[in-house]
Amino acid sequence: MSNTENYIEWDDYTELYQAYLDDPSEKVLSTTVFPRILQILGKVSGKTVLDFGCSMDRFSRIMHDMGAMVTGYDLSPKALEIAKSQDSKRNIEYLSRQEELQENYYDIVICIMVLLCNPKAQAFQLVNDIYAYTKPGGIVCFVNTNVATLGRSYQSFFRQLPQEQKEGSPYQNRIFTPKGYLVITDYFYSPEHLKQMFENNKFQLQGEEIIAERSILHILKKNLE
Repeated sequence: MSNTENYIEWDDYTELYQAYLDDPSEKVLSTTVFPRILQILGKVSGKTVLDFGCSMDRFSRIMHDMGAMVTGYDLSPKALEIAKSQDSKRNIEYLSRQEELQENYYDIVICIMVLLCNPKAQAFQLVNDIYAYTKPGGIVCFVNTNVATLGRSYQSFFRQLPQEQKEGSPYQNRIFTPKGYLVITDYFYSPEHLKQMFENNKFQLQGEEIIAERSILHILKKNLE
């Protein structure tokens, strides 16, 4: 199971995060990262998709509208309430308990900026859990912070450099929203550590790519069993 404390934190900050998403300023995930994921995945129509850590469900809706059968999972009840309110009668399944997710079921799993919200032990377990949910031969897309950009300031946020740059070191993101600053805690994971974590959880690494400088995308495949 992943770390619930961070999801409780996100539940408290849902209103601020929604304000950030609604703000038309730079949106690297929406304008660059996710389009690249879709380009890599190709046709998703008819496939089962798990948006793990879907929050307000913006990417789940895109996948659904492309013909996928989508499950949006998040531990934040407030985020899921917003997701459902924006669903517009789509038949997306929303779940808030990992026990409700099906094993060996999903053709595609996307996990965007979620793994880094967890300390080392919980992050490793999260990868293990996602492996269990993925159908043999299925594809998983992990997006995390490119830690080479820590300490830099961008238009809408600043990522603080960890005092000790060791695997699992906590650091803060200070994100500007029209309703005030959102400050969240993430954890430092180098690309080498991420790859080792994926391999130790039996995934085959299909590709690694830096997108828009700030994000690192890993494409993984679950072996046929």
